[in-house]
Amino acid sequence: LIVGSKAWPVIYTLVLMTVGLWLFTSGLEGYLIRVGILRPWERVPIIIGGFMLAFPEWITTAIGFGICAVSITIALVRKRKLKQPPTLA
Repeated sequence: LIVGSKAWPVIYTLVLMTVGLWLFTSGLEGYLIRVGILRPWERVPIIIGGFMLAFPEWITTAIGFGICAVSITIALVRKRKLKQPPTLA
């Protein structure tokens, strides 16, 4: 991977693998930084997406990124809805 390669592809791959493994382990743990505790149905796509993000292939990486982005967005929306004060209706 490193021998005979330019610096940018190696750095890019290492960063994506690190982020993918972080998301994978966060899904296994059930806690994501800035999101908080994940529900079981939120954990599964983050585990799968993080695993796919760790592969150094652009198709798998793109699919994993998409899965994680959607899952984290849903979790953030859920968190934001829980923090809103009740309205007087």
